[in-house]
Amino acid sequence: MSNLQTPPGPEPDNQEIAELVKQVLNGPPDQRDTACQRLLPVIEKIVEEVSSCHCFSRQARNDLIENAPGHVWKNLYRFDVEKGSFEAWCYVVVTNLGRDMGRQQKRRPEISLTDLEPCCERGTVDVFNGLFVENDVLNQIAWLEPFGRGELTQLQQMPSLRRVIVVALAGLAPRVPQVTWTHWLQEANIAGPFPPQQIYEYDNPIERIPCVASSLGKEVEAVRQHWYRGLEVLKKILKYC
Repeated sequence: MSNLQTPPGPEPDNQEIAELVKQVLNGPPDQRDTACQRLLPVIEKIVEEVSSCHCFSRQARNDLIENAPGHVWKNLYRFDVEKGSFEAWCYVVVTNLGRDMGRQQKRRPEISLTDLEPCCERGTVDVFNGLFVENDVLNQIAWLEPFGRGELTQLQQMPSLRRVIVVALAGLAPRVPQVTWTHWLQEANIAGPFPPQQIYEYDNPIERIPCVASSLGKEVEAVRQHWYRGLEVLKKILKYC
């Protein structure tokens, strides 16, 4: 949650939101303060929505939630009340901020699976982050463009259930086009929404395994084996992302 205190009460409707924005931009100081307090829940709700969809570690989510409200206030003068929805504009602004935060992160040299796996077993290295990115920039991957045809074809080298498990554990499901993802779930005989949103409460794939196993009704060790066996394909794809 944001450190700002959100006042109680119902959220404003679209007409009231437009009026509140006008007051924040052009009203007297006391009116601006009141308008900001009324507008804050709207902004926080959008920030939560964006972070839930695109942030795949607690740190990334917390960073976005902490920085986004101030970023919206800073750029509010760019919004034209007469030309569109504040909520739609705010969603774009927050999403772009998240992408910018992801692009600013730096990758580190690749580590071989041979070197990495003993560390993973000891729990000293994140099996996913250690391969490609620093531990605190896992979220960078979330902001990249959707997978292209070539990447999807490589992923399809894996058996259907393994493919879905590996992509979900890696936090990459949003990069698969929705139609393709739905087809993959059908191939794997997985019904309902998947992966569960709870997996994003964990910072790395290994910690997400019990959650995914529970969602699928599978043994934890079976899901773990799918992850390890699919790493080589995943590594080839992300090496060029």
